[in-house]
Amino acid sequence: MRAVIVAATMGIVACAGSVQAQAPSITASVTGRAQFQWNSTSVAADEIGAPLASSTFETRRVRLGASVRVGDWIRGFIEPDFALGRLQLKQAWVALELDSALVVRAGQFKKPFSVINLTSSAGHPMIERGVRIRGLSEALAAVNTGELSSVRGALLIGEQHTLLETQGYLAYDMGVSIEGRLGRFGWAGGLFNGNGPDMRDENGGKSLATRLTYTFDAGAPITVGGAWSRRELNWPAPADMATRTGDAFEVDVELGGLRQGWWLLAELSSGTNLATEERFLGAQGIAARFTRTGGTRIEGIEPMARVSYGDPDDTVEGDSGILLTPGLNLYFAGRNRLMFNWDVFMSENDLHETQHAGRAQINLYF
Repeated sequence: MRAVIVAATMGIVACAGSVQAQAPSITASVTGRAQFQWNSTSVAADEIGAPLASSTFETRRVRLGASVRVGDWIRGFIEPDFALGRLQLKQAWVALELDSALVVRAGQFKKPFSVINLTSSAGHPMIERGVRIRGLSEALAAVNTGELSSVRGALLIGEQHTLLETQGYLAYDMGVSIEGRLGRFGWAGGLFNGNGPDMRDENGGKSLATRLTYTFDAGAPITVGGAWSRRELNWPAPADMATRTGDAFEVDVELGGLRQGWWLLAELSSGTNLATEERFLGAQGIAARFTRTGGTRIEGIEPMARVSYGDPDDTVEGDSGILLTPGLNLYFAGRNRLMFNWDVFMSENDLHETQHAGRAQINLYF
């Protein structure tokens, strides 16, 4: 399977120029990104009882994408990821653009849920969308006295984006969707396996996700959105016959965008904690301000800050947390930039020790 993905992608890349010459109704283009990151962690090896480097370098994302358009209404995209030497298929889909208001997409792509998740990592103002501190889950699990719940062995950390991602309410999945735009309105609704990328469904039920947006101009583009995601999974493990279903809801707003001065992203979410069947609550806000420098090498500078809150279970004390992230981006050309973030994760009432991580990442985009 891996050899097939690599061969197919390389074949499309090699033929991108010649395809257009041989068949004018078919066009192909290549895109890619490489994100090289250094990060540290305050978690000590003795906290988790296992070796843990205080700092490390890693290839965060190494992706090569091939886009194909047939005529003026058939579009396809393939994007594998080679980060850390692990080949993963991120996107592989075909879209039939019957009309701007009616597009049918099938394959593997992101569920239409959460503006923060749908904002590409190639342009996202933060290095990470949620809390990603090495050793944090293990450190929390080591001192957990029952206040923290988990889904299939993955701890539900008190941070908005991580809560949604861990429970499978968002991110890449396999399925089919109907989407489109009409004037200022946009919408998308899809039916998915629910098990994530490259995974068949584990039961007869399907997971759903829908999203509706409205965009207006108040000196800068403002988009208001709302979404719903439903997940059905075998419980407590994939091999079990019993199933469990949960729903998540979110509302969001985006002001501005990449390299457009002020860029604000805010999101409020709530839904079913799949582990306890109680309610979770999360909120995240990001503010960034891009300013042109007039320089030829560093085109712009962008300070930013984030606050993200998560409460995994509204009936439990001591499980919530806050992620604070100040940062700075230096833009070279387009989306090529050098990024600096400092993540600080604090647990409710200091029940668990505060942990932090510094990170720097350089992004290549073409």
